[in-house]
Amino acid sequence: MAYFWRNLGFLLRGRNFSYKAIEFAKKSSIMYSDINYLFKYKKRVILLYIFFSLLSVFINMNSSTNIENILMLSFGNNLKFDSIGILEIIMYFLNLFFFLYLVIDVYIKDLLYNIDNLLLRIKPFNYIRFKNLCFILVMFFLKFIQYFICTLFCFILNKNFDFNVVYLYLIDSIYILTFQYLFILIYYIYVLFHKNTFVLFFESLLLILIIPKSIWEVRNHFIGLLLIFIIGQIMILFVFKKKNKSIIQNL
Repeated sequence: MAYFWRNLGFLLRGRNFSYKAIEFAKKSSIMYSDINYLFKYKKRVILLYIFFSLLSVFINMNSSTNIENILMLSFGNNLKFDSIGILEIIMYFLNLFFFLYLVIDVYIKDLLYNIDNLLLRIKPFNYIRFKNLCFILVMFFLKFIQYFICTLFCFILNKNFDFNVVYLYLIDSIYILTFQYLFILIYYIYVLFHKNTFVLFFESLLLILIIPKSIWEVRNHFIGLLLIFIIGQIMILFVFKKKNKSIIQNL
């Protein structure tokens, strides 16, 4: 009898392990597919983004001896309406809309062309959870590359390094991620309202108006920004879990 129960236990544990392995493989395939898609098909766009960032740094090289100040000016991270420059505005919107373009493209490619097959293999909640995690990691990586290359370029030209650059990198990344996922949440609401253009316009305008334009000033409210980002993630997960069929049907 003891032999029977011992073998049964081994069998059940084996099945449980196999199930977990299969689930992990499914989730990993989503992340691999997105990462491969971005770096294979969006490589030129990413390289252009890095190039324009470096060009902006080069143009602003003589504005300060401190790397932190050069990067803030070059990336449009500290917009002040009393002393704003055209290049700052361009780089601010480039930073926002470059990543917004990537995240929309990554989501749309599945939702329009491959979602039925995906949701047969994985639960909607797990799909959107790993989709979000994948893009967050990719976004942090791309931002790191941007900051690393531009910081190294400044350092080679004898500019003073400040560890506030690391803090700026974190704030910049969380700020952009928060904007992206709030916009995605707005888009989900727009789709659920049967693509009511007024709803999309009103919510997008409201989002643009209420977000602080100076990314560096957000450092004083970093915890609040982080909470908004986390709440936005939870709301996206909840909406997609409950309304994934409606969202897919109305795309």
